[in-house]
Amino acid sequence: MKSFTKSLITLATLALAFSAPALRAKDGGAEPAKQHPQHMGERISPAERADKMAKHLGLTDDQKQRILAILQEEATAGKALWDDKSLSKEDRRAKIKALRESDREKIAAVLTPEQKAKLEKEHHGKHGPEPK
Repeated sequence: MKSFTKSLITLATLALAFSAPALRAKDGGAEPAKQHPQHMGERISPAERADKMAKHLGLTDDQKQRILAILQEEATAGKALWDDKSLSKEDRRAKIKALRESDREKIAAVLTPEQKAKLEKEHHGKHGPEPK
């Protein structure tokens, strides 16, 4: 029975491997849509985040530099937490969540009321309304 199961799995794997090129040719060999880095387990750099915020919120150069410093500190502290193997998974998550919340408050302090409103609107659109 084990031999039959192994043979069946091997046959299925080979069938998939050999049919993939034919399927790619059938769809014109189109490349898959480029995904946002965060959806692929990658992180965008603090500089890229600051650039996106600057474009989206219309930040001044001073605001952008201040926010970049906050994001760089967050990245450094977040990496240190991530690499700290003495923390349990739950503790690490809680500390990273607290770090992000703290940094969100620091960033909000740099923004104008209009920019804050725009950022909050976007955040709620992606994550839903704040729990009450």
